[in-house]
Amino acid sequence: MEQLKFDFFSGFDVTLFQLPVSYGKQKRIIMEMFGIAMIWLGLFAAAFLAWFYFIQARNKERMALIEKGADVASFLTKKETRKRFSFPWLKFGLLLTGLGLGLGIGLLIISNPTMSRDLEDVAPGIVFATTFIFGGFGMMLSHFVDKPKTAEQA
Repeated sequence: MEQLKFDFFSGFDVTLFQLPVSYGKQKRIIMEMFGIAMIWLGLFAAAFLAWFYFIQARNKERMALIEKGADVASFLTKKETRKRFSFPWLKFGLLLTGLGLGLGIGLLIISNPTMSRDLEDVAPGIVFATTFIFGGFGMMLSHFVDKPKTAEQA
């Protein structure tokens, strides 16, 4: 078993890691790791440079407005907060509940022993149909549950 060592100074050895493979394979592994590290380094450098040049351009724009005597208050004040996007968990939950209920009822229909001989050809269609029907019911239910209240209802 060979070890990959680098000699920085005379008599001072640093063993990177020991693998039960040949020296050539270790060298390829290290080069692959180096390549991956370079990719990550490049991504972080690009993100930093994008942020840096954004700040620099914003500063130059503000300085140009100040030199012209324009109002800079719009840059210094906080922008009005918009309503943040929130995932419609209620709608998503009701949809999944409807889909699960439809799938379960469809499977109960086709697993009924008295009807199984008659439904062998259309069994997959029944499962899909009940799944989509109850999924649609779930979406309609979520529309009425999540519907905004008007002034008369409040």
